[in-house]
Amino acid sequence: MNGDNEKITSYQSVAFLISVIIGTGVLSMPGDVAKSSGPDSWICVILGGFFSFLFSLPIAYVIKYMDEKSFSEYLINRAGRFLGTIIALLYSVYCFLISISTLQVFANVLCTYIFRETPKAFVIILMLLLTVYLTISGVKPTVETSYILLPILIFSIILIYALTLHKADFTEFLPFLNSSFKDLALGTYNTLYSYLGFELLLFIAPSLKDRNSGKYILKYTFMMLIPVYLYVVVLVISSLGLEQTKQCIWPSMTLMMSISGPGRIFERLGIVAMVVWILTSFTTLTGFYLGGALTFSGLWGLKNYRTVVIIAAPIVYILSLLPSNAFQTINFIKVLNYLGIACSIAIPICLSIAESLRSYSRHIKK
Repeated sequence: MNGDNEKITSYQSVAFLISVIIGTGVLSMPGDVAKSSGPDSWICVILGGFFSFLFSLPIAYVIKYMDEKSFSEYLINRAGRFLGTIIALLYSVYCFLISISTLQVFANVLCTYIFRETPKAFVIILMLLLTVYLTISGVKPTVETSYILLPILIFSIILIYALTLHKADFTEFLPFLNSSFKDLALGTYNTLYSYLGFELLLFIAPSLKDRNSGKYILKYTFMMLIPVYLYVVVLVISSLGLEQTKQCIWPSMTLMMSISGPGRIFERLGIVAMVVWILTSFTTLTGFYLGGALTFSGLWGLKNYRTVVIIAAPIVYILSLLPSNAFQTINFIKVLNYLGIACSIAIPICLSIAESLRSYSRHIKK
């Protein structure tokens, strides 16, 4: 059992979740929502965040019943050895697949915009080694790293996109509420994928100081996420234009790389923006990689999850090399998003219903 000095506070948990969620989701959200809802994209960002928060609440309910068990042990205890093992494996595979897709996007973006002559394999293995080094240090150091980096990331995002205000044309969001209900619903649904990542609370729950603070953690996570996403989407669409935003693979990165300031010193501020994005990708990668290792090790009763961290590294590396271009990576992510909905929303809802029925039956017996 961990001592209090090894426990994670609510503030650290909020920072960890925000850092994980904001990673690669911020790249694709403007384009995805623009294609669905056009000028009303900003409304979908708010609605998507609101519904994502509601969908995350079952997780806050579930972690109260986990005691000191890992998530895998909890699943086996509640669902039985066979079904619990299958669900735990599903979560572990999901986390490692997200890690793979994050590495793929990271390598594609970096080699497209900056290191055009650098082999993707080198970029991937460098990022993966850094991820292994951090996650092997422990759950608390991994979470604390996000806690330290988050203020830098948020401040940098606000400052970098503020430099595009001079080219922003807010008439791109007119006419107001011209989209059909179907388009708004589709746009809201598409934004849900960019809010995924809150399910990692299930994996770090045994390290929380207070497992009753789940609702508090999720509430403040989304209270910070929604304004950041809204800020980015509004400035990307208003600066690039609605049509160009729809056509870009990664509109957020396209805009960031076009940023320049007065004087030669600030000529290539896009490079600074790229550094910020590298940090956000790193926090996303470490979060999911840690989640995959914790779940898989808990499934087999391993006391030291670090063994899984090391063994999984070459497998993740090889699989991250498979897509030959950005379009294959995007198609892979689209398929992976469906698995994300199952792991983030569907299964936690089922678990929370089961816990409610279990508590009700106990109450009736008394």
